[in-house]
Formats: sequence, structure tokens, C-alpha cells
Amino acid sequence: TYLASAELTDVGRRRKNNEDSVLRLPGQGVFCVADGMGGVQGGEVASQATVDALRSAFTDSPDAPFALTAAASTALAMRAVNSASRWIKARSEERGLTGTGSTVVLIAFDRTKPSKAVVLHAGDSRAYRLRADTLAQLSTDHSVAAAAGVADDKNLPAMFRGVITRAVGLDHAVLLEETPTDVRPGDLFLLCSDGLNKMVSDRHLQKLLRKH
Repeated sequence: TYLASAELTDVGRRRKNNEDSVLRLPGQGVFCVADGMGGVQGGEVASQATVDALRSAFTDSPDAPFALTAAASTALAMRAVNSASRWIKARSEERGLTGTGSTVVLIAFDRTKPSKAVVLHAGDSRAYRLRADTLAQLSTDHSVAAAAGVADDKNLPAMFRGVITRAVGLDHAVLLEETPTDVRPGDLFLLCSDGLNKMVSDRHLQKLLRKH
């Protein structure tokens, strides 16, 4: 294998539980972070349902052995995430929950051309790439702040802070944004929820990634 990977989750200092879920499938070249919204009854379930659907699609489904290219992986991931979105939405409606869902950011490496990969995302969980001391954000947040062109949502009215405009489970279907990227030896990719990038600046993230 030409991929080395690691995962870490931290509940932080304010909450008692973590609504993040992580998927790491090095053999399939697929990695994902999902961040739930809606509390223990909703967000935690939504993020887990999202990664479970992706895990099943890339390991158990009849199409899994054929998801070798970035394009095939994209199609498989989109089907899986939309299946999760339908399930989360139906569950929320049954329980009278609103605002339940999950962000998702996923990278799928092309197993036929190691120089290619694709990032898929919905929401404000991010994908970064560190290459030769330069950190680049590959994804664009689906948030009110990003739509307004505001770097720090503290400059927004309180009702719009932290509001995302696209997520798994907010509707029966979700459109994943697709960002192709090239891959070079030595590249380091970081997938994270806003729990990291809202607390740690991109500049500091770059320093930490270079150091470790």
C-alpha cells in the first residue's frame, strides 16, 4: 500500500459527548469525517449512519469491487450518502426532530492512477492538503458565513453563526460537492470537522502538520 493514515477524535472541553464519526478504509483508498448536528438523539446518530452507509457501500455492496477509479468511487459514495440522507430524514420526521443531520467530507484515492483523488463534501467539515510546506484548503464551506464571504462568523448576526446550508439528512437527498485533486508523493491530507479548524488557525495547523 502507498497510503499511511491515522485518526483522532477529541470531545473537547465543553461537551460530554462527541458527535463526530470517522471512517478509514486504506485498502479501498477511502477516508471520511462526519460531524453530526442535533444533539445526542440526532447528530450522533446521523454522523454514524453516514459513515456506516459509506463503509457498507465500499466493503459489502456488489459494486464495491468495481470502485477502483475516482469516478466509480464518487458514484458509489453519492449513492451511499443519499441513502443515509433518506434514512436520517425519515427518522427525524418520525420523532418530530428538526435540524438533524451531518456534515460529511470524504477523500477517495484513484486505485488505477495513484496521482488522482477526489474530495466530496457537504457542510463545513473540511479537506486540506499539505504539499511542500504549503497548506491548501480543498473544500469550500457550505455555510451562511462562506456564502456571505465572511471569514469569521462572529461578524454575523447571532442567528446565522454556525449555520450550514448543506448537510446529510436535512432533506431526502443531498448534493455532494466534487473536487478533483492531484496527488504527489509526500502529500499529506487532513480531513476535519469545524471543531478543529474553528479552534486552530490554518497557519497553526500548517505548523503542526509540518512538525509531526
